[in-house]
Amino acid sequence: MRRSAPTLGTTSRLLALCLIAMVPLGASVSPALAEGPGSLDLAFGRAGRVVTGFGAGSGGRAMGTLSDGRIVVAGDQGSYIDLGGHLEDDNDFAVARYMSSGALDMSFGRDGQVTTDVGGKGDKVEVALTLPSGETLVAGYALTRYIRRCCNPDTDFAIVRYNSNGTLHHHFGDDGRVLTDFRNGDGVDALVVQADGKILAGGWSYTADGTNLAFALARYEDDGSLDQSFGEGGKVLTEIDRGSLRALSLQPDGKILAAGAGCCTDDGQDLLLLIRYNVDGSIDTSFGVNGIVTTPTGSFSFEGDTLFASDGSIFAAGFGYIDLPNENCSCPTFAVAHFNADGTWDRSFGGDGQVLAFARGSSYAYGMAVQADGKIVAAGVLYKTRGSFALARFDSDGSRDQTFGRHGKVITRFDHYRDVYARAVAIDSLGRILTAGRVGNDYYAGRIGGFALARYLG
Repeated sequence: MRRSAPTLGTTSRLLALCLIAMVPLGASVSPALAEGPGSLDLAFGRAGRVVTGFGAGSGGRAMGTLSDGRIVVAGDQGSYIDLGGHLEDDNDFAVARYMSSGALDMSFGRDGQVTTDVGGKGDKVEVALTLPSGETLVAGYALTRYIRRCCNPDTDFAIVRYNSNGTLHHHFGDDGRVLTDFRNGDGVDALVVQADGKILAGGWSYTADGTNLAFALARYEDDGSLDQSFGEGGKVLTEIDRGSLRALSLQPDGKILAAGAGCCTDDGQDLLLLIRYNVDGSIDTSFGVNGIVTTPTGSFSFEGDTLFASDGSIFAAGFGYIDLPNENCSCPTFAVAHFNADGTWDRSFGGDGQVLAFARGSSYAYGMAVQADGKIVAAGVLYKTRGSFALARFDSDGSRDQTFGRHGKVITRFDHYRDVYARAVAIDSLGRILTAGRVGNDYYAGRIGGFALARYLG
């Protein structure tokens, strides 16, 4: 295994500074809305936006905030390897930490940035978690061997723990890194820390031919070793047809509730899946049907974040479909769905359990957060305006919040870039909305790409 590369080279740092300087001063928010909810926070970065260069194909995918207002964004540092005529990712984990002003936090890593090679090949970040100590956990998957296109890639659960200064936590796993192999392809999509300090990671696992999929869970001691009291040697697999665990909730009695997506009903609808596990990792058969609840999701499809709200209900970001006669298509459309704590559809939410936004061509919701007042903020991409973050805010009943931006929606442009999307949302201690994602021009042509951030008034 290659060791961490906690610094970028001088050239990369200069490019990052140049990219920050290139952030545009203009925005797609009307001057009449300049001080209202959803307007860019002009005290943040340049005109509310920050760009940090990490290389072609790079992008922020997860974020967290610290109690003092600092912001952690985790994602991938892009690079590629040519395998006989086709390109494969050779990404590393990348983390940047920012001051509340949007400036890079120079006390973190080198000039505010850290990159870590986790598995020696392609690594992908899916989730980040900031700890009260100032440490950060970043998780996703690590490619352990390249496989030709005929097969699914061989990946492992990957978790990296960083100290508050950005160095690797040497007492966690192998010099700050933990890799866990279940079967052929495994990855982390959800991460929580228990009150006793144990770390619970959840995600997916499939065989080489993709025919057998499972919710995958692993529990670790504080030092990164597998908790032998959990499941079989610290790991649990629950076979689900094309299933992916996306969110975890720790119950007051120590039981674990997992939410995710599965497939399919007879007419091809996605399924919301809820599974409850006992403290030892066994399925709690008193819940649902043998521990599992399945809910057909109709036209809604999972694409982005799934999360548990404080009342135990479940929100999911993704897309629905809307017919566009003028374009002669049924296009995927930015959507948020809501389910009750028992896994049933909340039909009072938006009138049908889901709400749509940006119905002007293909659009997807990826990141999501619930504010303290119960309003839901979702962010993603609208392909008709490539080069933009797309945000929508909804009231707790699913109606679009008309006080936010223009009719509940905001589009924020990042000039000079074509490939732009928002991937993560967080709410800071002052109620401001933070979004993170990627900017780039050509994903494969070697042009500069990087993390994109924006902050909005709440």
